[in-house]
Amino acid sequence: MSSYLFQAVQNACLNYLKHQSVHQDYISKAILELKVEELTMTSPEIYLINREQLDQVYQAVDNLPEKCREIFILSYMEGKKNVEIAKILQLSIRTVENQLYRALKILRENLSAFIFVLLFGSL
Repeated sequence: MSSYLFQAVQNACLNYLKHQSVHQDYISKAILELKVEELTMTSPEIYLINREQLDQVYQAVDNLPEKCREIFILSYMEGKKNVEIAKILQLSIRTVENQLYRALKILRENLSAFIFVLLFGSL
C-alpha cells in the first residue's frame, strides 16, 4: 500500500510540473502574439516609413551585380548554405564566399546612411 501511495504522489507531482511547463509555454506564446499584434497595430505613417525603408533595402539588393545578387538572395533570403549554393550554381564554395563578401561590402556602402538613420533616428 505504501509503494502505491508513493507512486501516486510521485505521478501527481510529475503531472503538476508538466502542467506548469505547458502553462509557461502558453503564457510565453500569448505574450509574443500580443507584442506582434502591437507592432502591426501602428499608425499608417509608421507603416509607410517602414515600407519605404524596406523598399530601399530591396533596391540596394537589386543594384548588386548579377552573380552577387543571385548568391545573396539564395543565402540570406532563401536560407541556403554555401555548399548548397555552390552545387546549385555549379561554383566553388570559395567563389560563393567571395561573392557573398562582395555583396555585403556593396550593401554596407550603399546602405550606410540608411542604417545610420535606422539606428539614430536622423542625420
